[in-house]
Amino acid sequence: MATRDPGADEGQAFSRDIERILSALKKHKISVKGAGFIEFVDREEEARAILEGIAGTRPQMSYDFIVLYGPKGCGKSALFTAISSAMGDVGSDETGFEAIVASYERWERAREAVKILGSRGVFKALGEVLKELGISIATGSEGIVLSGLEEAASKIVRAIRYSEKAREYGRIFIVLDEVRVARENFDSFVLWLESFANDVRSANLAYYERKRGYITVIALISDAIAAKAWYRVGEKVGWALMWNLSRDASERLADQLGIGEDRDLLWRLAGGNPRALERIRSVGLEAWVRWSLRRVVTALRVFSDRWQTLFKAIGAVAENPDSLGLWYGNRELPLADRLLRLNVVTEIVGPPGPIAELPKEPWVGGEFAFQIPAYYYALKAILGRGGFNISSSDLVAEAERS
Repeated sequence: MATRDPGADEGQAFSRDIERILSALKKHKISVKGAGFIEFVDREEEARAILEGIAGTRPQMSYDFIVLYGPKGCGKSALFTAISSAMGDVGSDETGFEAIVASYERWERAREAVKILGSRGVFKALGEVLKELGISIATGSEGIVLSGLEEAASKIVRAIRYSEKAREYGRIFIVLDEVRVARENFDSFVLWLESFANDVRSANLAYYERKRGYITVIALISDAIAAKAWYRVGEKVGWALMWNLSRDASERLADQLGIGEDRDLLWRLAGGNPRALERIRSVGLEAWVRWSLRRVVTALRVFSDRWQTLFKAIGAVAENPDSLGLWYGNRELPLADRLLRLNVVTEIVGPPGPIAELPKEPWVGGEFAFQIPAYYYALKAILGRGGFNISSSDLVAEAERS
């Protein structure tokens, strides 16, 4: 972990900058297909935790390299798009923060490339070094590199380290959206985490010595299996969990999307997952529930030949999701591994761990949580029926009974 205490005066300046960014964040709007522009629903707690960690005023979040993980569709990318937009509204040059966002996109002849976005100030300061490292500068605030996200991140960090024009006393954060984790290349992913954390730390020492600035790299990851790397990498990397929307925020989003379903039932099924709510608005609740049920059944059918053991396991998990730990790496029934790999559940690791309070609901434990409650109630429906011959109405009935 980098020591980046900004001192009293500088800390107060960063605190003022953060309040200005958060104020602008409240005015941010996002585009939803078929629904037009809607308000960006409250993520102030998460945004504050991230910005204070970057500034160094929240030590438990102040890592050189952070993995921000969480359920698919919980809004990780949307949050950083909103933060970048808010910083643009405030004026990056008028705050102590600079953001660089790198993400995959299709390029010529369907080749995959990495698009790099940042303020004009960032590209003006780093442009020459980025070009030397093979990154094409498309506009004054955008670059393209034909490489993987990990290689692009290394080049950006090197550019900050060696550029003479890099900002003094700046807090530059690089967002990698979205780092992929494949089971067959998991060892390579772990090695990258370890080596890249060392690279960022080394660059930070050089950047601080020259400019009194700091770099924070934030890797956004939705593949739940990534959390297994914590056991091997440990606190060399910060592990921050971002969850779905709170119940109040979920209801505000549902109102804006024009979803007519009962709000209590909607919470028990989607659990505040923004992508799930958008999908429900698009295809309807019944179709979405069928898809959720099929995902869980597909995950569990591979254990059909061990039904008695499976029945006992899912019974324990229905009582307490943390019981999954008993089947983590279990040779007879690797249930936890299977549900993590298919993004049915998320393992809660850290520090710093959750960056906002998790809901106190039966589908959320202290060590494991179902990414959306519909998966949890699908499990209970299978348990209640004593097999896989269940329907979407069985899942809904379980949710309504709880």
